[in-house]
Amino acid sequence: MGPKMLGWDVDLPFTETDVHRSFDKITRVRFGEKLHLGNIHVCGQSSGVVLGCTAWIVQVDNFKIGFVGDLSLSEGIPKRADLAGFDALDCVVSTANTTPRKYFHRLAKAINQIWIKILELVDRLLCAGGFDQTAIHMLSAHAKEAFIYANIQGEW
Repeated sequence: MGPKMLGWDVDLPFTETDVHRSFDKITRVRFGEKLHLGNIHVCGQSSGVVLGCTAWIVQVDNFKIGFVGDLSLSEGIPKRADLAGFDALDCVVSTANTTPRKYFHRLAKAINQIWIKILELVDRLLCAGGFDQTAIHMLSAHAKEAFIYANIQGEW
C-alpha cells in the first residue's frame, strides 16, 4: 500500500504537499457558470434549496455525466433540484439511497450507458478510506444488461 494521503492508504502519483497546494487553486463556480478545462466542460445546476449540495453536469468530448446529491432529490425539502439539464445525459451518478420514483424514471429514461470505470475508481478510493459500505447508485435504461457484465454490489 502506498503512502498515507489525508488519512487514506492509497497509491497516488503525487505527494501530500501537492494535495494541500491544490486547495489553493480552488475557484468558486456560480450557478449556471460554464467552466472549460481543456476538453472537460463543467456546469453547476440548481440543487433546489439545499446548501452545499450542487448538481453538476460534466461533459468530456461527446459524453455527458450528471452528478446529483441525495439531499437535492429529497421529498422533505420545499424545492428540489432542477433536473431540466439532465434529460440528455449518458450517465447519472446519484448519492441518493432512495431516489423519489418520479426522478428515478425521468433520469433512467434518458441514459444510454454506464461508466463502469468511474465506479471502479470511486470504489477503490472509498475502500482505501475505510468506506466499504457506501452505496453507489447508477441509473440506466440498460442496467439489466450492464449488470450481466459487472460485478457491482448495488441496486438496479
